[in-house]
Amino acid sequence: MAPEGTTVDPLFEESQVAPSVSAEEAPEFFEKHGFFYQTDSEIGRLVTRLDNDGVAGGPGSLTSFKEALLTNPRVRKILESYDEHPALWFSLGCDPGHYFASTIDPTLI
Repeated sequence: MAPEGTTVDPLFEESQVAPSVSAEEAPEFFEKHGFFYQTDSEIGRLVTRLDNDGVAGGPGSLTSFKEALLTNPRVRKILESYDEHPALWFSLGCDPGHYFASTIDPTLI
């Protein structure tokens, strides 16, 4: 719940960008706001498994997520516009009570 007197943007829900942002609108949302987020239990399980195996940050670990990511139409539309072989690879995992995000906005780094 937002503190009294603050305005809550309906596009930003606790665990995801609002479902009213369609797959077609997702790339524009990402470009405008510099981030996109959505809870995904399958991704969380993959991160845990890769971390337990000691390969979460290694070359090729991002490819483990590709199938799961591409099943989400909004995420798929965002990823389609990027290089299929990124130079920087990293994994973010489930950490209850903490939130992580990726951004393309250099002022937020």
